[in-house]
Amino acid sequence: MILSYNWLKEFVKFKQQPAELCELLISLGFEATALGLRKGLWKNVITAKVLEKNKHPNADKLSLCSVSDGTKTYAVVCGASNVEAGQVIALAVIGAELPGNFKITRAKIRGIESEGMICSAKELGLAEESEGIMVLPASAPLGIPLEEAFKDDDIAIDIEITTNRPDCLSHIGIAREIGARLKLPVSMPEITVRQLADKPDITVNESNLCRRYIGCEITGLKVGPSPEWLVKKIEKCGLRPINNVVDITNFVLLELGHPMHAFDKDKLEGGKLIVRNADKGETIQALDGKKYALESSMLVIADEKRPAAIAGVIGGEESGVTENTKTIILESAHFAPVSVRRASKALNISTDSSYRFERGTSWEMCETASWRAVSLILELAGGKLERRTDIKAADFHRTEITLNSENVPKVLGIPVSINEIADIFGFIGLPCKVNGGEITAEIPSWRPDLKEEVDLIEEIARMRGYDTIPVHINTITPDMKEGKKPLNTEKFLRERLFALGFNECLNYSFVQEKDLTSLNLPNSVRIKNPLSKENECLRTTLLPWLLKNILLNLSQGFAPVKLFETGNIFAKDGETKSLGIIASGPASQNWWGNGGKTAPAIDFAYLTGVINNIFHGNNVRVLTNDRIPPYFHPGKSASVEINGKHAGAYGVISPEFSNETQGELLYAEFSIPVLSAAWKQSSPSYRQLRRQPPVKRDLSIVASKDTPFDKINQLIAKASSSDAVSSEYYLSDIFDDPSKLGEGKISYTFHLTFRHKEKTLTDTEITAVVNGIINTLHDKLGISLRS
Repeated sequence: MILSYNWLKEFVKFKQQPAELCELLISLGFEATALGLRKGLWKNVITAKVLEKNKHPNADKLSLCSVSDGTKTYAVVCGASNVEAGQVIALAVIGAELPGNFKITRAKIRGIESEGMICSAKELGLAEESEGIMVLPASAPLGIPLEEAFKDDDIAIDIEITTNRPDCLSHIGIAREIGARLKLPVSMPEITVRQLADKPDITVNESNLCRRYIGCEITGLKVGPSPEWLVKKIEKCGLRPINNVVDITNFVLLELGHPMHAFDKDKLEGGKLIVRNADKGETIQALDGKKYALESSMLVIADEKRPAAIAGVIGGEESGVTENTKTIILESAHFAPVSVRRASKALNISTDSSYRFERGTSWEMCETASWRAVSLILELAGGKLERRTDIKAADFHRTEITLNSENVPKVLGIPVSINEIADIFGFIGLPCKVNGGEITAEIPSWRPDLKEEVDLIEEIARMRGYDTIPVHINTITPDMKEGKKPLNTEKFLRERLFALGFNECLNYSFVQEKDLTSLNLPNSVRIKNPLSKENECLRTTLLPWLLKNILLNLSQGFAPVKLFETGNIFAKDGETKSLGIIASGPASQNWWGNGGKTAPAIDFAYLTGVINNIFHGNNVRVLTNDRIPPYFHPGKSASVEINGKHAGAYGVISPEFSNETQGELLYAEFSIPVLSAAWKQSSPSYRQLRRQPPVKRDLSIVASKDTPFDKINQLIAKASSSDAVSSEYYLSDIFDDPSKLGEGKISYTFHLTFRHKEKTLTDTEITAVVNGIINTLHDKLGISLRS
């Protein structure tokens, strides 16, 4: 957003120069740059005007522009979407030098020779990022060096506003911030008209999407050019002057941050306005010259016959204000952000109006902006306020937040007196009452970011300055007491997977329905009013996005790829948090120590090892059953139960879902609440490292292939440990040879490690434990020791 330095000074009398002001704004949390301050940035960059814009014959996204510097015309190929005929722009001609040692040479672009480049603010070194070309004021002389075009008694400030601060998308909003930091008073714009009038014919049918609608009917207007002071101000901020009425609505938008729109009443069928949802099949010819097909979910402002505007997005051409307009209805409304955003995204329209409505506007500023615009219109275009109506969907009131002053040092690390807190709140526009150690602040509607006590504490820190908070290095004494500690399940899972070489993904919760049906998952959770086709369903599994993530990385030559995500998945009866793990490629990187052998691929056994590593040491019993999702390979997958509850499944993704890869895709998904519940019952115990040496043994057994491995696993776990002796074990080998073992037999080898809590184990004690395992397996499952 572009602001005027001089315009800001009309509201708050600060003494900082532009560069100093930008430093102050940065300290308040806004990225700010003063444009046109640096000298010698450009060579052979001049002001010029776009005479014509034509489509490039060989490229859909390029334009062929005819550009004039007043004496010479240039043919320039431009890729910016915002270039239009009539704009005054910065033209880098052949031989020009731009920041970064970038030189402009004659070149052919898709077969068409370009005699220069139309520059963006980023290419000129005036901003770190910019969208499209930089448009200069229409009054700028043509053919002069760009530096001279910036020689003005005013300086433009390029500022980035975070999405949670819509109140700062205006000069008055930034002036409030400056005044609060510098403890200077802020003066509001002058309003000369506040009078009662009859009500024009306006109806609001969708009060849930239009919470407030103010309409002012002004008659006897004389529409014409705006005065020079008004033109200069809106041009300084990058807007093009049109006529005095439209320019005033844009002026108020820049000044107060509230979008407005003016309708030519004589062009409205029946002379009335109706706020309603669009009818199916309706269209509108908008002010940008394009025709849009509307959806029934879109809010429109209509007359008796047709839509006259898309609410909060753009006005209609047929009801627009021209030099022949005599009577207008001036709209100032409070539209629901979700409604404006949905229409803006669906129609691919982004305007200054939709940008602000999407982030949230103030129901209070709705009225202030209306009176300000009416005052200016009566002053500059004449006429009379004939009728005015203010339709409210509810009784609006400000919210209150109570701050306990004792919590401020707990968060900031420094004490702040309650009197200083009250002063800060007063300067940022929060009326407050002090009651002992508590202070209750009244939150104006233009501060939607202030929702709870900690937000007020953040405001205290911002206004005092983060640099005033001293640095303290706290001494931390580790808690060495033995005993159980509560386990943070998500933190544990993330740390364990990071240690195993996995990378974390953060994906959207929205998916296309085909993403689920392609995985044979029919029970999708559809969204009633999705923003787009890509966001029509909530995910019922983490797999769709993780599958896209891994296929993208594999297609770009990365291997191995090991990813995970923790996030919510949804069903029609609620939502739950889930862990998704996906992997493919070699199990390890190839290196000279492999003896020239290729590393084995990640397979079912590898993923089993990962899962064992995650569950290991948490006293969690893992069983398998047949609850396998349909996207898994039926012979290479398993379902997991913990304490009798279904926790998830893992395995190889069926080839029909992963045919783009050169190898198997391994996936696992587990319910975090089930894991948390299990681990809560068996929280990890912290103890000192044991000094007693371990004793290791290998145990080879022969079992029937019909014997479930899980039963063997459970019996070994139970028989190998006691109160005094702890054990760890893992399956180290599987041997299957009917000629040596007999038909239907299989051999498992386990590696066991024993350790006594207080002494060194003897061979006799170890033999007794091992014999106990063998006897238990024999008695319960008929398993024998392999000879």
